[in-house]
Order: sequence, then structure tokens, then C-alpha cells
Amino acid sequence: MMDFSLKQLSELNPADLIQARAHALGSTEFRFIYASYHPDSTFRHNFTCCNDYLSHVHSETSVAPQIDECRILLEDIESSIARVLYRMRITLADGTQEGYYEVAELRRHNGGWRYLRGYKVPLHELRAVSTEHISCELIMQRGICF
Repeated sequence: MMDFSLKQLSELNPADLIQARAHALGSTEFRFIYASYHPDSTFRHNFTCCNDYLSHVHSETSVAPQIDECRILLEDIESSIARVLYRMRITLADGTQEGYYEVAELRRHNGGWRYLRGYKVPLHELRAVSTEHISCELIMQRGICF
């Protein structure tokens, strides 16, 4: 069982933060997910307090997806900014399977790493590209930023 405390959050390196966020999503640990966002993120501008986010999550009819894979492909850390390239595969409540590559951009905040923004590209859009040619630059160039 993973510890979803704020203390644990502050001790995670960037790649472990991405893994912990995936685990938290699958476990519906939405307070941890909220806390893992950087204050300057668009997400935190949309949800200015955790209770707003929790109300939104609980009003949604969708159930948290099953996380089938969260595979870290690259971690690049430069002082206060980090990028993590990973592949995610999920199964939605209706049984639909989805997958994507993401570059998560993280920034240090209060001594720990926090998720600032991400760039996603669905797996099916990159079928013709071999895994060893998937790069942060490719995903950031082709991806949707959120």
C-alpha cells in the first residue's frame, strides 16, 4: 500500500511522482493528486482549492480508470525543472482501453517536485514510430498541452 501523505509527496523524485500520481488515480486518492500539482499549473488555476476539485470529481459520473501500465521512459532533471517521458495505458469503466505517451513537466516547489503541465499524444498516432525514437521533443511537438 502506497503512502499518499504530503510528507511522502515531498520526498519523491520526478519519475516516482509520476508513478505515485498514476497509483493515486487508480486508488481514487484525489487529495494526493491535487497536492501533486504545482501552484502555477493551469489545473490549480481552474481548481483554486482542493475542496473545489473534490466536489468536481465526486459530481462526475465516471469512475477512476484502471491503470494497466505507467512505464517511465526517460527522466531529465535540470536544477528546478524536470521532464518525465512515460507511456500510460488505462481501462475506462466501460471497458474501453486507451493509451498515450506523455511528457510531464515538473517544477520544484517547497522542496519537492510538483506537476506543472503535460503534453499528451495518443499511442495510435505514433504506431509507426518505434519506442526508441519516442522523445520528449517529439511528444511536445505533436502533443496537446494541458
